Amino acid sequence: MLKHTLSPITIKLGPSGWIFVELPYSTERVLKIKTITGRKWQEDLHCWAIPRTARTVERLKALFSGDQIIVDPQLFKKKTKPAGWQPAIRVSPGPPSDLVFTFTNILQQEAYSPHTIKIYTFHTRRFLKAFKKTPSDLQAEDIKAYLHQLQTHNTQTYTNQAIRALKALCRLALHKSPEFLGRAFPPRAKNNNTPTN
Repeated sequence: MLKHTLSPITIKLGPSGWIFVELPYSTERVLKIKTITGRKWQEDLHCWAIPRTARTVERLKALFSGDQIIVDPQLFKKKTKPAGWQPAIRVSPGPPSDLVFTFTNILQQEAYSPHTIKIYTFHTRRFLKAFKKTPSDLQAEDIKAYLHQLQTHNTQTYTNQAIRALKALCRLALHKSPEFLGRAFPPRAKNNNTPTN
């Protein structure tokens, strides 16, 4: 009965990559929200910040299914971008760390999960360390050579993570053309063991 006397929980749009949850206090509510990985208490705003993913709102609804919840309609609005829109990025001059910082911000804006962002930026840093040039000098052949080396010394799962990360880097942050992507990430040949007549 006590649960129903509490004020409603409010779920609001926060800054890029985050959702704010105004959670009128109860011990049970706090214990529940602490089960969410990456949550942060915002002392100045008196609310919880939750990493935003495609499933965050549904997870919060399920977690607090017995409570009244108010959801900000802005969370369901799709971003509209004009034709030809691209996020601003500075790739030259500047150190690779600039690119990693910008790539991270873009991934957050596109609502990638914190786990995916961590993996993608990890592989981006490793590639840029091996590349040893400024990002503006990047050629498709550099990526092909790097991935070939990965396949030689690492598991296929690890290599696939690197491929997805570098594809996102080239597409979202460096704005490489489809032709560039086709050269850098050529389709892998499929094994065909079907006998022929």
